[in-house]
Amino acid sequence: AMICKKADLTVATGCALANIPLITISDEEFLSIKNGIKISLDTDSSTLSVHQ
Repeated sequence: AMICKKADLTVATGCALANIPLITISDEEFLSIKNGIKISLDTDSSTLSVHQ
């Protein structure tokens, strides 16, 4: 999956053509993602869960 703060037309099209799930998240959610932590991503409901 690809996680973005903002997806432009090129990114969205590339993900669609390559069948890669894409989600856009807020700045706060983006900053909560750190190296080495586990996350769960539900692209159907656009939900990101960070597991500390």
